[in-house]
Amino acid sequence: MSIASVMPTTTDSLASFATDLRFEDLPEEVRERVRELLLDAIASAFAGADSDEVGQITELARTITGGPGGATVLGGEPAAQGAAALVNGYLITAATVCDVHRATLC
Repeated sequence: MSIASVMPTTTDSLASFATDLRFEDLPEEVRERVRELLLDAIASAFAGADSDEVGQITELARTITGGPGGATVLGGEPAAQGAAALVNGYLITAATVCDVHRATLC
């Protein structure tokens, strides 16, 4: 048995930290910042929904991941998890709005 199989890797440690972390365990100022960033991301996604490329990105995502699913696409039809992640990521960055409100700059 090697030492690598006994000692957790950095990835293992980070994964454990992330899965064990509860929102209520975070300091209040961190929770407030998380709320601001989440609202900013959602607002950015809705602003990006009018982008010309959204249909193409959605079709590409559905083709790559095998079609429909149950994961949320902001402002759109549910999709497979991978497709939803791709489309939501695109939507959040499709419109440049992050530099408008300095308090939520992300």
